Amino acid sequence: MKNFNNHGVTLVETVIALAVLAFGILSLMMLYTSGMRGNVKAQSVTKQSNRAATQIEEIMATRYNKLKDLNNDNSLITDSNSNNKLGDEIGNCGASNTPPPEVDYCTRNDSMQTFWSVVEHSPIRHTKKIQVIVRPDNNIANEIVYEYVKPYHP
Repeated sequence: MKNFNNHGVTLVETVIALAVLAFGILSLMMLYTSGMRGNVKAQSVTKQSNRAATQIEEIMATRYNKLKDLNNDNSLITDSNSNNKLGDEIGNCGASNTPPPEVDYCTRNDSMQTFWSVVEHSPIRHTKKIQVIVRPDNNIANEIVYEYVKPYHP
């Protein structure tokens, strides 16, 4: 039997090793890109949630009897004598995309739009249902919808 002394690496072995290395590096790059995309989406959702919570807190801080039905269709906002205007009617907020049909007011800040409505005597008498929808201008995250009920406290 012949004895072969391998003192080096053949060209085929080198090419296979480089292919395995390239595959590993590409896999890590794809994993990194996917992680970055997830982080950007999570950041967008967090900003939207914070904006919705802030809007709800502003509406909830408004006294129950200061919320008036301005156009007699159960959509409410602070009364016209108050300096605490929570937003504009839908037509005046410069919405870049079509607003949801069930909301009456909106604000715009950063890269998102906030829509809301307050409905009197919903879900039961002497309560007001507050619905806030935050929609990003980009398509990174979906819109976020929060609903709260404000009870009557004399």
